[in-house]
Amino acid sequence: MRAWLRSVIADPMVLVVAGSVAAIQVAALRVLTWGSRHSPAVRHLFVDVWGWLDFIGRTREGQIPYVDFWKEYPVGAGLFYALLSPVLDPLQPYVLLTRHYRIMAGLELLIAVVVYLMARHRGRLVAWAAALLTSALPTALFIAPFRFEPVVVLLTLAGAALHLRGRRIAVAGVFSVATWVKWYPALFLLAQETGDFRKPGHEGQWNKSLAVFLAVAALVNGPFIVLGRLETHSIHAWIAPYLFHQNRELYDDTLIAVVQGWTGPLAIERWAGHLTGLAMIALAWFARDRPFAARAALIGLAAMPLNRTYSPQFHLWFAPFIALLFAEAEGAMRQALAAGWITLDLISLLVYPITFTGRLAERSGSPLAGIAPGVWTGSFRSLVVLRAAAVVVLGWIVWRAGTRTAIRPSLPGSPPGASGPPPRTPSAAP
Repeated sequence: MRAWLRSVIADPMVLVVAGSVAAIQVAALRVLTWGSRHSPAVRHLFVDVWGWLDFIGRTREGQIPYVDFWKEYPVGAGLFYALLSPVLDPLQPYVLLTRHYRIMAGLELLIAVVVYLMARHRGRLVAWAAALLTSALPTALFIAPFRFEPVVVLLTLAGAALHLRGRRIAVAGVFSVATWVKWYPALFLLAQETGDFRKPGHEGQWNKSLAVFLAVAALVNGPFIVLGRLETHSIHAWIAPYLFHQNRELYDDTLIAVVQGWTGPLAIERWAGHLTGLAMIALAWFARDRPFAARAALIGLAAMPLNRTYSPQFHLWFAPFIALLFAEAEGAMRQALAAGWITLDLISLLVYPITFTGRLAERSGSPLAGIAPGVWTGSFRSLVVLRAAAVVVLGWIVWRAGTRTAIRPSLPGSPPGASGPPPRTPSAAP
């Protein structure tokens, strides 16, 4: 590890990567600053931050989250904002917004550096491109700074780096912690265990990982359950997020909602969330022979097409893994991964916030000036369908790339075979 740290310090490209991403972030911030005054689409980007104002205010008053009140996210997310509450004043919302932006944009910059370091064994320029694919596309620039996804993404990348070094139980710990910030990393842990199932040297690994997961779950959630019983004689504030998501309404910007707008109610809508979860679990098994990055990307992509919710920050779940696959691929496959991912992210920007806010204006009876009635809604629906198709196409590309690509560790001390299938020979290149 010391040798690796020395190599990081001695690598001038680390500064180039950080500097280039920071420069792009500054340009994006100028767009956001202008848009905050002139564009309802840009102002809508801030709504998730405003959604935390009450939580932060109550925390600053001394109330205990998930005991005295609840939030629709896991307790780890609440703990993160509780820790930030001393520097995030809800009575100064735009100061809070600025500080939130700086924290999350800084984490996105760190994510870009980590991706570069994980990919640089493929060449510094390729690794730089992978870093830009992670942190310099619209979702990372315009959505991530106003969400808390960068926290989870950084944790999952740390888990992926440990996976490459063969530190499976440490991976279980990191993914377990990440799960209680946002639930999806539990499926990355499942992907690790299915990939190692019945492989020599991994006997009994799954029950150790399960024990770690349960221990972390008890450590993170237990205090809130106990305090809830002692202070309020109820665990409602802890269990409420789970009940909320069980009964969550259908999002307008999902494929199912758009199709129902054309056809009327669909029987599948009631079960779409459950089917999505099953699809993600199934991919963890059926993609078990793929490199971990491919498994993680496929699981993230599976959350999109038929789900009852589709938030653009979901793209951040799999963006680093697409970038790592991009670095390992060659020729046409590398180009296909980049084109597929960039296309999906650009379409997503057109869906939200651009046509989404135009559609909201039409629904409120105040269509934006210069646009004929119904144009925003029609464009929005068409783009939602196009986005779903782009997700499927990118998933197919990732599936193919996973059969031809082996992610090799660039960190010292990685045991042979820690990265999955052996490196391909030149004859196997696409």
